[in-house]
Amino acid sequence: EGLSRDRAATLLGEPGRAIGASRLRLLPKPGASFRPIFDLARPAISKHSLTARRAGGRVARLLLAPVNAQLRHPFVELSRAARLSPGLLGTSLLSLDAVHERWRAFAAERRLRAPGCAL
Repeated sequence: EGLSRDRAATLLGEPGRAIGASRLRLLPKPGASFRPIFDLARPAISKHSLTARRAGGRVARLLLAPVNAQLRHPFVELSRAARLSPGLLGTSLLSLDAVHERWRAFAAERRLRAPGCAL
């Protein structure tokens, strides 16, 4: 059973709503390019458009909710749907634990079929 459009809209908030903000770091790569690293677990701090002046002239910075926190409820619903109907997501794995579990089963089966072969 799929998730209805109305239920999905309820889970994600208003249609067309932006998902929030994250912290960004740029990791240098060879050849004068950069790799963007997004930290979706920590709250982002607004330094520009959402600032307000406090008494005494100090700038108040707003903490924006982390993206992971905003996606927690849809992820719980997706995990629940995957548990109830495993075929719904095909071969998708939703966590590192699931990857490790699948790998251990594969490795054990491989060792039984070809004991001396490397994985």
